Amino acid sequence: MIKNIKPKNLAIAVLVGLLGYAMLTAMLFLFQRNLIYRPTPVVPEKPAWMESVDLKTEDGLTLKGWWRAPEKNRPTLLYFQGNAGHMKQRLFKVAPYVNKGFGVLMFSWRGFAGNPGSPTEEGLYQDGHAALNFLKAQKIPHHNIFLYGESLGAAVAIKMDTEQKKNFLSVILESPFTSIPEVGKGIYPLMPVETLALDPFMNIDIIQEMTSPLLLVAGMQSPLVSFSQSDRLLKKAGSKIKKGLLYPHLSDFELHDRSVFEDIILFLNKAIKA
Repeated sequence: MIKNIKPKNLAIAVLVGLLGYAMLTAMLFLFQRNLIYRPTPVVPEKPAWMESVDLKTEDGLTLKGWWRAPEKNRPTLLYFQGNAGHMKQRLFKVAPYVNKGFGVLMFSWRGFAGNPGSPTEEGLYQDGHAALNFLKAQKIPHHNIFLYGESLGAAVAIKMDTEQKKNFLSVILESPFTSIPEVGKGIYPLMPVETLALDPFMNIDIIQEMTSPLLLVAGMQSPLVSFSQSDRLLKKAGSKIKKGLLYPHLSDFELHDRSVFEDIILFLNKAIKA
């Protein structure tokens, strides 16, 4: 029993506990980017219906991307992927838009799929700028571009929209999160993740600055990001036109087992007419 433990032994136990906690905290701090970003070294093979392009970042990197030009007067999808994998694993998400004559630009982040550099929050924003600059060079107007951000990519889509003076056709957020500290707190409840975060991605603090039409798509059975995070983001978003497609019985990984494509197209059509 505790009352029978000698003060010296109790002090040693407390000290060991504190040292252990300090070591765990230090490891979490040092390796946090390994937990957030899960790059693959695999360089995916380009499909025949896409064109390989180079995206030049503000800090001098060249990222590989895939481009499909739109048919006349059709919108263009700019796809921001999540925190793992590569472009080829997302082709099934963009193929339906290509079949409708939409343009598509997709790429992997710095440090992913053979790209140079290492991922950071600021670095991902620069990658997003590079993609938008490419579309600008293709003379694709803002009102014909819709951003599609998946998970971590949703943070970049939010940031890109808050920085633009002109509205995009729409912004689609798939399984977004409020902030990295809040996600981290759910996984490591005893760790001081709020003070440790190098790349906090504070979406909840900037989403009120969004102005483009917003569609938020999320499965309510997500193992990492709670439904309440999607709900709070949607309520706080500054977009005058906004809608949530929240599927109560699906996880993030099951969203495209059910075709959300038709729902997204309906929303885009309304945004075009608005």
